[in-house]
Amino acid sequence: MNELDKFVGEEEEISKYKKAISSISFNIKLIWKNIINRRRSITIIILGLVFSMSILFTASIWSSTSQKIIADDYLQTLDYEMYVSTFLPNHMQPVFTYVLDDPLVEDVHWYYPTVALFNFEGKADNYTWYPEEQQDDLDDPLSISAAHIVSSAAMERIKLNLEVDGDASLNQGEIMISYVQAKQLGVIYNKTISPGDQISVAITRYIPNTDIGEHQMVYYDIDDTTFENFTISGIYKYVGKNTIIAKMLGGIGNTGGVLLDSIFFPKESLGIEDLNIMDSNGLIPKLLVKVSGQELRAAGIADMPDTIYALKERIEFRYWHAFANILSQEIQAMADEYTRSFGSTVVFLPTIAVSIILTILSSQMTVRKRKEEIAYLRSKGAVSGQIIMMFFGEFLLISTISLVLSIGIGILLSGLIPSFGHDDGFFSKEFFSRYFSYLEISPYYIEIFTVLVLGIYLGMTLYNVITFVRKDIHESQIMTKRGQKIIKTSVKVGSFVLILAGFIFLMIEYYRQVAGTSSFGFSTLSISIQALLVFIVLLFFICYFISLGINKIIMKLGKVYKTLFKRNSFMILKNLKRQRKNLTDLTFFLVLTICLLTTLVTLRSSTIYNNEIEDDYRMGADLRIESLLSVNISYMEETLGQIEGIKDITGFQTIRALWGTQIRIEVYGIDPDKFLEIGRWTDMSFVNMTAEEGLMTLDEQQAPIAVAGGVFGVFTEKTSEKGLILSNYLVRRLDLELGAEIEVAGFTGSGETQFLTITGVIESAPGLGVSHGYDPKMNRETDDWVLMNKKVLIEELDVHNGTLLLASMKEGANADQIKQEIESMFPFLTVNPEQINPDYIGYFIDKYIPPVTVILLAGAIILNVIGVIYILISTDFILEQRRRENAVLLALGGNQTKVRGLLISEVSTFLAVTLLIGGPLGIAATAFSLLFIKPLLVAEEVIPLVLHVDGLALFIILASLCLAALFGMIPIIRKQMKYEIVQELRAIV
Repeated sequence: MNELDKFVGEEEEISKYKKAISSISFNIKLIWKNIINRRRSITIIILGLVFSMSILFTASIWSSTSQKIIADDYLQTLDYEMYVSTFLPNHMQPVFTYVLDDPLVEDVHWYYPTVALFNFEGKADNYTWYPEEQQDDLDDPLSISAAHIVSSAAMERIKLNLEVDGDASLNQGEIMISYVQAKQLGVIYNKTISPGDQISVAITRYIPNTDIGEHQMVYYDIDDTTFENFTISGIYKYVGKNTIIAKMLGGIGNTGGVLLDSIFFPKESLGIEDLNIMDSNGLIPKLLVKVSGQELRAAGIADMPDTIYALKERIEFRYWHAFANILSQEIQAMADEYTRSFGSTVVFLPTIAVSIILTILSSQMTVRKRKEEIAYLRSKGAVSGQIIMMFFGEFLLISTISLVLSIGIGILLSGLIPSFGHDDGFFSKEFFSRYFSYLEISPYYIEIFTVLVLGIYLGMTLYNVITFVRKDIHESQIMTKRGQKIIKTSVKVGSFVLILAGFIFLMIEYYRQVAGTSSFGFSTLSISIQALLVFIVLLFFICYFISLGINKIIMKLGKVYKTLFKRNSFMILKNLKRQRKNLTDLTFFLVLTICLLTTLVTLRSSTIYNNEIEDDYRMGADLRIESLLSVNISYMEETLGQIEGIKDITGFQTIRALWGTQIRIEVYGIDPDKFLEIGRWTDMSFVNMTAEEGLMTLDEQQAPIAVAGGVFGVFTEKTSEKGLILSNYLVRRLDLELGAEIEVAGFTGSGETQFLTITGVIESAPGLGVSHGYDPKMNRETDDWVLMNKKVLIEELDVHNGTLLLASMKEGANADQIKQEIESMFPFLTVNPEQINPDYIGYFIDKYIPPVTVILLAGAIILNVIGVIYILISTDFILEQRRRENAVLLALGGNQTKVRGLLISEVSTFLAVTLLIGGPLGIAATAFSLLFIKPLLVAEEVIPLVLHVDGLALFIILASLCLAALFGMIPIIRKQMKYEIVQELRAIV
């Protein structure tokens, strides 16, 4: 090869390279020019894609990030998550070391339970102090209080559940005393006890056993543990609910007195020898265990209960004498509520889906508008592949821009949304900054959502481009138009049938899981989400099929048009018929939008209505009176009933029992007449009975009869047997029948066995909540409760105490005044609490994750905006197709005002018809969705969730859609009317 050949070869290679670069550069410039020239429609497409993907990215990023923040913050509100006990006190030190070394554990503190003595000076060894209210010298009595010996470090956690007047640091030489103990000491010393006062206290190293007659001072071991002039650093009231301290002492309902009449004493003031003596004397120490939030939620909030259970099993397996107890229900409630809160965000998906449809239809209109450009390119020699690749390049660039913007906006929104609405102000800069320190992005979900949204968009758009290009150049068809129509219809109908079949199977599985329960766990929530997703797809198909029928209806309303529009009716009807293909997409979009708008608004109103009546139902009556310690119910009824403004009052004697060997129940003694009158009952409280019929079975006068198959009969026989109203869950689980006699033993503190007759079956009751299952809003720890006549509990079981009373008010009485009077008389009573369980995790999560009602409202508002945008886009497209027709009308003597009126009349007719169809369809869809969407809306179905239509809210949202669309059309109509009539007429010729 000579030099010339090498030069020619290199020149050919360079020219090919330059040609390729030139071609790519030309195409990029052409693509960019097309985007710039159509920036309005392109902007709408980009906004639709960015909205869809950014919301999905936000949900993914915030889900991954917020679960860490929520877990850490919530665990910091708990004093401890676990305590460890043993029946071998001298062997607790190795347990302490082992637990502290566990990677899941953050800290471990010792807790010693004992007794403190006040005013013990001068009491001889033979001084008799028991019973305390009958001790030797009631003029100068010994004051006995429960003592909790903890370190100052432990006090930093325990004080989270205390309301302290003074300082809660508990340094050496200081003690903290309860409000009740302060009042008792005030009587003994004849002065007001305040923080800063000094007092002498004795800490016992042995607690006398009164059952064997150890009633005298000599039995206390206080010789070396008497402390003079200790400073009272603070006076506290116990206000906590979700706390390991309460669980360790048996629960507030039964041992509230231990917490209310008690002191906290610094462990540092006792020597090692003192603690060893306590161990030897049988005062069993416990370990308070604080876990690491980072370690506990490392595998996700959903796995937190299993993770802490694994720690419990490790401890008990390693030390056979150790028993670990955890806040299992609180942590499980946190996992369930977090899952439900994020699961409820799925109700926003219809808005995202409509946004994707908007971008697809907008792209389709953009392609149709460019038919002249396609024809021009074809005339210059462009083939189908080149034209399609040009469109593909445009859409690829649009997608790239949308993806970059979506990721950035998703990260920003996931930090902004939860930063609003905090207690420290409208917007929390601290939380917003803190969010980025926890930021976690899942590339997997980013990829999935990108492929989902952009895949649908690119696929549908390219399909429309290819179809339109082939149609425009009259290329050969593989089959006839009729054949294509049959194939498309078959695919749509077949898809609909398959999705419908899948939905039916999901519904069967859902009802299998929720049968006989009102509690919704993770599995129920999961199946509910799946059912909702499939139902949304079904709704899209239904709206599409209905839109086809609406188009036919619109064509047959000639008489209606004639009545409404007179002479313009002919033109309206002709235009609607002529633009049938153009209106098909608009009809589908409008029906779908109005249907979904109605569904979202109605779901929101139903949820709000249900929450309101549930809160009232849980409160129980006009006045709900709770006691932190067990009180004599009869005494409290008599005392509180004398308060001006209280009409009637009833309390609940309470005792726990064991039915059989495993069924733990809580027995409430009630006065049937008063409970019926005072309680806020509903028709759904009892099974196959009214509240009156059910409660009256406990008056020992009449009872229902059970007939074959467990069907409840009518009141025909009188009985003197003791009745029992049982939960529907237990009746179904144990296959019991109304009228059956059961044996209940194991009443706490009583060795008696009671033979009781099932006289009623109940689902829930006012003030008590659901009859089966853990209700986190009420923090009720038992699995089931039952109702009995209080006379039986008082007369046969000697049960007089309880912690709950309900009262009705006289007309015109002021609840706040009554509340203040009761709480001033009895500081341990709480009247009409803002939340029955203020530590309910749901209230905490709502600060970080928008509740479902907010999500539904946001979805409705955004969906409304999307609907208006598409109506305006469609109007602009349709008017552009009718420019020549309008030119003819103007040339024949018409004026622009009449033409504008004609156009607005057409759109108004279209909106009216789709409203009449879409609105009722949305209400029907809401009513049907309530059959399986309950787990997303409520944590516990105390009151059956029913359809509630807020007519005003629905009218506002739909009216705003129509008015915004009509007013938004005016500028578009004016713009389309600003053209040269002669130029348009020449185009016709």
